[in-house]
Amino acid sequence: MNVSTLQRALKLRMWRDDPSLFFKDVTGLEPFGYQRVLLEWAKDMNNRKLVIVGGTGGGKTFCLAVIGLWSVVCLPPELGKRVNVAMAAGSLAQSRRTFDYVMDFAMHSPIIRDWIKDEPLKTEIRFKDNSWIAPLPSSDTQLYNLHCPIFIIDEAALAGDKVIEHAPRIVGAYEHNRMIISGHFIDDPRCYISRFADVWTNDVEYPRSEWTKIHYSSVDIPWMQKELETARKLYSAEKFKAVWEAQLPALDNTLLDVHAIRECRSDSEFIPSPLNKITMAIDWGFGPSAAAIVVTETIPITTNPLDNEYNILFAEEYPQKTGPWMQKKVDEMAKTYNVNKVRADSSHSQENYRLRQAGWAVEDMVFKALKDRMVERLRVTIQQKKIHIWKSHDVLLKELVAYRKDAKKDDHLVDSLMMCLWESQADGMSNFFFRAGRYGRASVVRGGIRTYDKTES
Repeated sequence: MNVSTLQRALKLRMWRDDPSLFFKDVTGLEPFGYQRVLLEWAKDMNNRKLVIVGGTGGGKTFCLAVIGLWSVVCLPPELGKRVNVAMAAGSLAQSRRTFDYVMDFAMHSPIIRDWIKDEPLKTEIRFKDNSWIAPLPSSDTQLYNLHCPIFIIDEAALAGDKVIEHAPRIVGAYEHNRMIISGHFIDDPRCYISRFADVWTNDVEYPRSEWTKIHYSSVDIPWMQKELETARKLYSAEKFKAVWEAQLPALDNTLLDVHAIRECRSDSEFIPSPLNKITMAIDWGFGPSAAAIVVTETIPITTNPLDNEYNILFAEEYPQKTGPWMQKKVDEMAKTYNVNKVRADSSHSQENYRLRQAGWAVEDMVFKALKDRMVERLRVTIQQKKIHIWKSHDVLLKELVAYRKDAKKDDHLVDSLMMCLWESQADGMSNFFFRAGRYGRASVVRGGIRTYDKTES
């Protein structure tokens, strides 16, 4: 059917004034509950920032596809210029799923179908005014090259921090711009320090005067009622709460204060003072276990070392690396940060010997003697907010949130951090001495730290 210019103009005006009518015309369905709220939000162009936290199966993706298509079809006549919409998600497959909805809706309406330029592609639909809507992979390379006025992120918890961090840059150059972030929480305490949780929970950095925050539970969705009974049997209470009720998961099995960890984060990188001590700690790991390096700046507050504060300067893991490769990395980091003290897990004495041969005075940390006290030292330092972690050290932050004392994996950076924070106490209670014959060096252990004499045996 050919659509006249007048027919198109009249219909666009009706859709622009009533996004719920657009929803009904392109889907054949009536919008439900929170979907009407989302569509009303889209109607007012003064609304720029939106976060949606909702349970699974509630139609978030479906409604986001409608809003994306409505934006690219109905806003250009009002704004007098083309409008482009990019849609990212936790994976390219998920963003294409959203885009499949867009494609179906566009084909359902003769007015929209007639407005499409050339043949629609799997990578984008382009319209006759050169507006476009497209799915995107959640990759740095693609996002760094992207600029458009409307950016929609579906399944934001899975998409990850970097995708959310790109959003202000992607839309920032446009006068009429929008960021829409949507998803549900993952059944994992690490989501507490994700950008997605930040946007939802932090009303100071993401105030409700700027951000509209909409929540719904799958329990309230009519078409999900048949699934709820089965879901309650299949899911743990914590996972049901996170995935279906869209609530942050419980933190009963975590050791460290997650709320304090959130407050220990810094928005910017630290520039160390040349007057402060710089400590590097190495947790050795080879094969399936990752090695880890953490570098900290110690900020003395009083003469008591237990009052010290710490800035995290560097924190990275290195899976499947060899000893020589790690030695080069240690050399590089030590010189980069002008390290004063090097500590390492005593369990890999041969690697520590290699570092000594290269000229580093390494303190071996005997975890069997120190672990309980190092964990307590870490807990107190975090609770008192005496540790400052740049938000970009996200792997360290996630390990801290998920940390348990009996953990056997995903704790390498935490172990390195504990070595950096440890302050020996000369109380004499844990001091003992012995002579070590391995690798031809005499050693002494004081307070759980093994040091070596300066001469070969």
